[in-house]
Amino acid sequence: MSVQSDLDRQVRDQLRCLSLLGDLGEEVNRSTDLSAFLDRIAVVCTDLCNCDSVIVKLTDSAGRGRLGASGISAAYAEKVSTVFPEHGVINWSAIHEAIRTGKPSVVTDFFADSRLTHWWGIARAEGVRSYASFPLVAEERLLGVLNVYFRSVHEYQPTEVALIRAVAGYAASAIESAILRQERDRQLAALEKSLHHRRLVDDLHRAVTASALKREGAQGALQVLTELLGAATLLEDATGRVIRTTTADPHRRDLRRLITRVANWSQAGNKRKAEPAPSALIDDLGGSTDIYRAPVLIEESIAGAVWMAVESSVASDIAHQAVEYTALAIALDLTGKAMEEQSIERAFEDVLEGVLTAVDDPRGAIEQALRLGCQLSPPFQVVLAGDVTSPTAAEEARTLVSRLRRQFAEQTHSVLVTRRGGVATIVFCGSMGSAESREPWIRYLRTHAQGPIVLGMSTDSVGGLAREWSTAARLLELGGVSGLGVEVIDAQRIGIASLIVESSEPQRLIQFMDDVLGPLIAYDEEHNTDLLLSLRALVDADLRVKTAAAALVVHANTLNYRIRRIQDITGRDLRSTRDALDIQLALLIQQIASPRSHLGRGELPIVVTQPKRGMSGVGRSM
Repeated sequence: MSVQSDLDRQVRDQLRCLSLLGDLGEEVNRSTDLSAFLDRIAVVCTDLCNCDSVIVKLTDSAGRGRLGASGISAAYAEKVSTVFPEHGVINWSAIHEAIRTGKPSVVTDFFADSRLTHWWGIARAEGVRSYASFPLVAEERLLGVLNVYFRSVHEYQPTEVALIRAVAGYAASAIESAILRQERDRQLAALEKSLHHRRLVDDLHRAVTASALKREGAQGALQVLTELLGAATLLEDATGRVIRTTTADPHRRDLRRLITRVANWSQAGNKRKAEPAPSALIDDLGGSTDIYRAPVLIEESIAGAVWMAVESSVASDIAHQAVEYTALAIALDLTGKAMEEQSIERAFEDVLEGVLTAVDDPRGAIEQALRLGCQLSPPFQVVLAGDVTSPTAAEEARTLVSRLRRQFAEQTHSVLVTRRGGVATIVFCGSMGSAESREPWIRYLRTHAQGPIVLGMSTDSVGGLAREWSTAARLLELGGVSGLGVEVIDAQRIGIASLIVESSEPQRLIQFMDDVLGPLIAYDEEHNTDLLLSLRALVDADLRVKTAAAALVVHANTLNYRIRRIQDITGRDLRSTRDALDIQLALLIQQIASPRSHLGRGELPIVVTQPKRGMSGVGRSM
């Protein structure tokens, strides 16, 4: 009867063992957490081995040092982790021995083994007295150890060691399967993440490209980053001036503050690669936001930069690609617009050339202007600007024309804005030629032109437009040669003298002015007098002495004395029609070439005055 009972008990034990091992096998397939699976192995092994507690500890190389335990405190289990050889421990332990030999290592009694004196206090505190360490080996690979513990002195029987060793082998296989499964899951997750990143990057590329094809410009490209990544963006020019910003949530004060601070990041203009900004910029955001920057490069020159503030959950490689691709798209957009602008510029230059050279049949130029959105209809008035003596006159004129088109874009349907060489040309058509309509343009030119500004005379024909452009160009050249700054020369106030200006070289006109007025100007400078001012007042008063004296607030006799001095110094007799005409023309040239040089002390500048036709009164008053 007892033999049958022993057999029954053995069968039940074997069935229970098989059931536990079966459960462990199923656990391998269900487990998603390796640490929890190790805890489950420890529980099963405690039951199978009939011990008080079990620790399952993996090596760092096999399972990143994970540990599972059953029936033992977490503090003790943590202590066990520190005795692994890979942690540099030099004291002997059963764990050490099992790992070194690949065989079970048994300690029957902690306190009877002098090699474990360093561990007595820890064992006494935990209440363990005996333990054995079994290596966990799967396919000749050491995964860790399985430690079994007893709270009393325990003699390990060969059958018991064999059983625990078998359990350790099965546990090692299960752990290996779990590690492989988790590694597979990790790789699948990484692959899925990579595919997600790839799809997101593809979506970014497609969206930015679509925005470029729709000609939505920089704002459209930045908006793509905001919509797909929830990013706040900023576009700055080469000087650091903010041009565009976008944000997914306008109420996110932290991102708005971040974007503002980004613009002040020193040294930014010297960086040519996309990279995160210094952490100092995001300290106050709790580290939840990353900043990226990519330069906008046009022909190897930095034209600006794209900044992006995005949540840290967005992968850095995606953020890098996104901000770099957006910067590239903006660079291509700017390049395309520049080429388009140059093409339009050349077309307008052709229109002006056609108007100025094909005066007999300008219909082709007029039709081309219409195709460009500009209606050439009389009356016409031409305005020229620029420093024709500058070696960079052509580039300066191109820049000025571009600025004028942007500033007055809504009016360009009635105003031809272009250049010829280094001369910026504005042709006002129809009602745009009125003084009121021209005034904002003239004010803008005063601020942005690099040389004199010439207001041509009004004309009702295309042929007259060519003639007036030529006259205005001569006046502009005269002002440039004489070193005239940004002053306005009004051709309409010059009258018949414009014929002389048009037919003469600027250098010859300036030489003529110096021959007539040079001695008088030198005398005024040497003696600190205002004889030139008196002469101009006399000419403006049609050579009437009393009128001129009243304008100068001096006695007529005083002015008569000055006139005699003027005649002596210049060698010209104002009673001579020829000499008087020479003096009038010289004064006119002097006003055009240097409008401030004729002023007296404290007098306000007069740009150009009307030459007088009368010569009477000099003889009578003198």
